[in-house]
Amino acid sequence: MKLFKMITNFVLAAAITLALIPAAFAASSNTNVTLKAGPFTISPITVGNFGQIILNGQDQTAQASISNFTVTDARGNSKGWSVQISATRFASGKNLLHDGALTISGTTGAAVGHSDSFEKSYIFNPTKITTVPSKYIVVPNSKGKGTFNFSGGILTLDIWPNEVLEGTYTSTVTIDVVANIN
Repeated sequence: MKLFKMITNFVLAAAITLALIPAAFAASSNTNVTLKAGPFTISPITVGNFGQIILNGQDQTAQASISNFTVTDARGNSKGWSVQISATRFASGKNLLHDGALTISGTTGAAVGHSDSFEKSYIFNPTKITTVPSKYIVVPNSKGKGTFNFSGGILTLDIWPNEVLEGTYTSTVTIDVVANIN
């Protein structure tokens, strides 16, 4: 009985002692990650043809579509960006259509995943296209981080009877993404 009491007292004392000692088994360690700037790109874009137009002696228009495209801004600097568009003058030999004969409209945009939100007001629909690059989509500083999908939109070509002669007219449309300058 005396031995039983001693063992019981020892077990109780050990349990109380262990309960009062803080657990020293947890450890902590710092960790880190280095993030480096990634790509700043626009996907390839295809411009459709306007087809054949029969001249009627009046102002006319023709339409063509632009393929969907994606802009990726993984620079990690919050400086914003813009999509600029320009086009050479439509030419058939020495015959030229006026600068600004093209207009783009109907483009929409959306953020992908956890990219910055995309506002409809960033897109300037419609935009006249000239030989000088025009800002067509403008994402302000502190916005535009991530990936954004765009519907290509519609190109409208103005055909004026006072400047056209029969023939096949060609133009090169250039669409590029440009970093905002701060």
